Amino acid sequence: MIHLMHFYLYYENQIHSTRTLLTYGLENDNRNKKHEKTQTPQMIYYWFHMIYIYIGSRLFWSKVKLSSDLTRTRRVSLLDCESFRFMANAKYFYFMDLIRYEVVFRSKLYDNAIKKGMFGVLASQKIIYKKPLKIFKKFDITLKLEGSDEKWVYHRQTFVQNEEICAIGFTKAGFWKNKKAQDMREIIISSDSEYELKAPPS
Repeated sequence: MIHLMHFYLYYENQIHSTRTLLTYGLENDNRNKKHEKTQTPQMIYYWFHMIYIYIGSRLFWSKVKLSSDLTRTRRVSLLDCESFRFMANAKYFYFMDLIRYEVVFRSKLYDNAIKKGMFGVLASQKIIYKKPLKIFKKFDITLKLEGSDEKWVYHRQTFVQNEEICAIGFTKAGFWKNKKAQDMREIIISSDSEYELKAPPS
């Protein structure tokens, strides 16, 4: 749990820095305060879910290989939706975060990175929307390791509802320590000896 709190403090610092950049130059302070009030319940919801995944992964759920595909079945709740009864665009990234960290917590990557004082860094992410995810309906999200290089690991995350692909997300992430990017390939090999290193997708 201590390692999760370290991650929490780092993540909060990143969020604060990002918000500062996004809101810099706005003349209406009331809009900024309103935005912060809206974000607070969402962040509480996020961290409750993250703690649940951490406890489940470390104490109850079976271990997984870093290179194995992981699929999770979720349900679109009312809190996930916009007024149009479909899941909000921002929520896709929320679920992408959760499944990535579930793999970290359930695999040897936790021992070879988090326990050694490394922090996960998301360098970039993008998503292709095909069809909306409908409220109260179940959907599957599948995480697949696509490749890696010296600094980064690349994942594809696919959202499926009613056997149809609704969205595909792509992420580029790595681990940092003492303000330096760590050797991602070395971390992967030590965490999953059966994984065959392959170049990232072009």
